[in-house]
Amino acid sequence: MKAARLLISLLTPLLLGSCSDSLFDMYEQRSSGSQQTQTGDTGWQPSDCSIDEVGFSSFAIMTTVNEKVLADLKFDISDAKDTCTVEHYLLENKSLIPSWDGVAAKVTVDGVEQWPDSTLVNFAEPVTYRLYASDGQFKEYEFVLEQGSYTGLPVASMYTATSVTSKERWVTTLFKLSAQQSGYDDLAYFSEVKLRGNNSLKYKKKSYTLKLGEKGTVLGMNKHKKWCFVANMPDRTLLRNRTAYEIGSRLALAWTPSTRYCELFVNNKYYGLYLIVEQIKVDKNRVNITKSDEETIPEGEDPADVGYLFEMDTHQDDYFFCTAVRDIPVNVSYPEIMDSARLEYVQSYFKKIEQCLYFKETPDIAYREYIDLGSYADYWIAMELAMCAETAIPGSVFSYKDAGGKLCAGPIWDFDQNTFNGSSKFILYDYETTDFTQRNRSLWYSRLFRDEEFVRIVKARWTAYRETLLTIPDYIDAQAAYIAESALDNLEQWGTESSSNNDTSLSWEDAVTMLKDKYMARFEMMDKEIMSW
Repeated sequence: MKAARLLISLLTPLLLGSCSDSLFDMYEQRSSGSQQTQTGDTGWQPSDCSIDEVGFSSFAIMTTVNEKVLADLKFDISDAKDTCTVEHYLLENKSLIPSWDGVAAKVTVDGVEQWPDSTLVNFAEPVTYRLYASDGQFKEYEFVLEQGSYTGLPVASMYTATSVTSKERWVTTLFKLSAQQSGYDDLAYFSEVKLRGNNSLKYKKKSYTLKLGEKGTVLGMNKHKKWCFVANMPDRTLLRNRTAYEIGSRLALAWTPSTRYCELFVNNKYYGLYLIVEQIKVDKNRVNITKSDEETIPEGEDPADVGYLFEMDTHQDDYFFCTAVRDIPVNVSYPEIMDSARLEYVQSYFKKIEQCLYFKETPDIAYREYIDLGSYADYWIAMELAMCAETAIPGSVFSYKDAGGKLCAGPIWDFDQNTFNGSSKFILYDYETTDFTQRNRSLWYSRLFRDEEFVRIVKARWTAYRETLLTIPDYIDAQAAYIAESALDNLEQWGTESSSNNDTSLSWEDAVTMLKDKYMARFEMMDKEIMSW
């Protein structure tokens, strides 16, 4: 109850609409003593009492009161001496503000009067609290704060007054990020959080979407409000998403999400290893296309002058349609509001592409007026190297069209399962379905590869990238070494959800080796085939 009361008091500025600033100023005020009270307005009051009545009823160092504390540190006050250990992160600054309650006429440390949630105390050495009775007798309590084990990875903390149980409802959170030994900057923001994912919602370890109170740089990534904390539960290696986005970053795709590893606390519980991923959003630092007014559509607007972001996926959002010829499911992810004119325009645009590609035995090269061939070539290379089978459904297949521009493929997204499995057959090169009663749909690649110009572009792009793509196993080794300790702890805590990655029964080390081997087998197969075209 006391933690919830503290959080509510801290969130008051947020509820009043003035929460855009970070929390550093507030914490600095507390730690400098500017909020110290001599009136006991934190709840505890001196009282007339006998020595038999004197004592602490609780003693803790709370994350809501201390900037660098990521999870509450609670002491056992049943004995006169107790030790509490900081686990999973390095707490370098031991000057902290404890929260406590109890019965005493006065409380001191080294002769200095103390107040809960207010007085700064140095816990670098054991601290002795003296609690006085009204007649001057006293009892002493000694508190020792020890440093436990930690991996050195960045560590984040989300503290909410209510549980996070929905992907639809934002919950206010006190968000902190300690860079630890990464060299990046720490963060502390009033923020909002909700669950994320579709199939992953059933997993024990949840993934989250975080919305900062203002645009912020997270571990060196470009400023934005929206960030994904991905649990990677189906991926025993915990490396698939990180590796796939690295592949994408080495191609000429306009933008590929940046990622960083971190460990996470949620409401004082340690949740293990996560991958922070830039969420796919229209923004100058992400999908950089023409932005629209979020609330109104200008009268007389030409829909061709609007930027659009699409997701081909069987999960339907507010603005959804299926393409006229191939029955491919398409969500309009941006703009956030659509009218009939905008929807008719994008449906017609997709129809023109499919008519050019499918109404003759060989594609009508007029389709090139509607599709950016370079982006589709790079997207194909990324998906085939990762062997992302979900693209054939399709699922999490993004594309975008800027005002006056062509349809571009990307950004790439979602690789934690059914990826990097190795195969001697392409996923999208010649796959085509004609039975639309089945779940899977085919993208347009079987027709694109009938165009010699597209084949030429793919081969040229592959030739340009092959040397850097050949070093991806070295990247996997480096990342595995970086997360090894945390990954093993994570698997011990959570295990791995059953998936089609075919590595659930393997040790973590063997799963990483298999990931590298499958990648190289895939690379060699693709290299042989593409260079023969």
